[in-house]
Amino acid sequence: MQTGEAAASLPLACIVCLRASRRFQFDHDRPAREFLTGAVPGMMLPGGYRVHAVAVAPIALPEETDEPARQSLQARAPRVLSRQAANAFMSPSAPPVASPFRCVLDVRASLGECPVWSVAERVLYWVDINAPSLNRFDPATGRNTAMPMPESIGCFALRRAGGFVIALRNGFWLAREDGTLDRKVAAAPYDPAHHRFNDGRCDPQGRFLAGSMNEARDAATGALYRLDPDFTLTPLLSGMTISNGLAFSPDGRTMYHTDTNTQTVNGYEYDAASGMPSRPRVLVRFTEEGDRPDGAAVDRDGCYWTALYRGGKVKRIAPDGRVLAEYAVPAMCPTMCAFGGPDLKTLYVTSARQMREADELARLPLSGGLFAMAVDVPGLPEPLFAG
Repeated sequence: MQTGEAAASLPLACIVCLRASRRFQFDHDRPAREFLTGAVPGMMLPGGYRVHAVAVAPIALPEETDEPARQSLQARAPRVLSRQAANAFMSPSAPPVASPFRCVLDVRASLGECPVWSVAERVLYWVDINAPSLNRFDPATGRNTAMPMPESIGCFALRRAGGFVIALRNGFWLAREDGTLDRKVAAAPYDPAHHRFNDGRCDPQGRFLAGSMNEARDAATGALYRLDPDFTLTPLLSGMTISNGLAFSPDGRTMYHTDTNTQTVNGYEYDAASGMPSRPRVLVRFTEEGDRPDGAAVDRDGCYWTALYRGGKVKRIAPDGRVLAEYAVPAMCPTMCAFGGPDLKTLYVTSARQMREADELARLPLSGGLFAMAVDVPGLPEPLFAG
C-alpha cells in the first residue's frame, strides 16, 4: 500500500492456507524474499496450516510512525519471523513437508493402493493399479517384489487357503502365492470399458467386499459388491462415482464406506449373518477442497484412519465423528492406510503420482512411495477370504 514518499517498509508474507489466511511479518527484506522462494504450495506451517498460495509485499510506514501504529502492524501480522527462523524454513536440507511419516519404499508408483499386512509372513502386500501389479514388501529387508497383472488390479485379499482373491478389471480371480492367476470365479458386473474395481477388503466373516468406480466420473454408476466364499456376487450399495474407504469397526457391527466425490464417510449397521449394510449415518463430512477421502483402516479403539487424496494428509476420526488428529504425508495424494508390524503399531500409507504437475513432483519427489509411521494404538489383523 502507498503511504507517501517518506516511508519505510517492512516485508509481509501473506500465506493463503486451506484453512485460513495468515500474515507473517519479517524483520528484513532478504528473509522475506527467501520465504517467497521456499514457502511453496503444499508446505506445512506451524499449527497444522498447509500453504495453498503465497505472496510477499512491503508494508510501507511513514518514517515518523509512532509506537501505537507499530503495535497496530503487529496486530495485523501476528507472527514475526526473525532472519534465523525464516532461513530455517528455507534450509535446503529441510523436507518440503514436515511429516511424521518416513518413506520405507521409494517406488514411485503410479497409483499405489490396497496395502494389506500379512500377520503370518510379516510383510506388506499392496497394488499399483496402473502398473498393473500386486506387490510384496518385506520391511525387514526393504525388498519389494512386483507380480505383474494382465490388467488393472483394484484390490485383493489374502485367502485362508493360501494365495489371494483379486479384483481385476474383468472380474474376480483366485491367484497363487506367487501372483499367478489360477481361475476366474466371477465376472465383472459392469462394462469394463468404462469401469474398474477400486477399493475393497474382507469383512470379519471372510466375505470379500469390493467397490467399482466410473473412470469417466460422469455418472454415479459405481457400486459396492460382496463376493461370498461360494463365489456368489451380491450388490450392496449403488449410485456412487468412486467406491472407497471401506472398513469395519472392531466388533464388526459397523461398516464404513465413502463415495470419494461426496467428501462424506458414512457408517452403516452391518449384519454379520447376512452380510448386508443398512441404516447409513454420516460419520464425517469434509469441507476443504483437498480433503477427498480415499482408502481407510480402523484401529483397536475403533477410530477410522482415512487417507485424503489431494489433501496430503491422513486423519484419525473417532467413532462419534470427531477429528482426533491430522498427519501430513510427504505426497499430495496418499491413497490408503493399513496397520502392520509385529505389534500392528505401524501405520503404512500408499500414495500416487499419476497426473501430478511437474512442480509438485519436484517439491514432493517421494510421491508414489510407501510411507510408515509409528502409532500408539494398534490396528486389527486383516480378515482372510474364506473361499
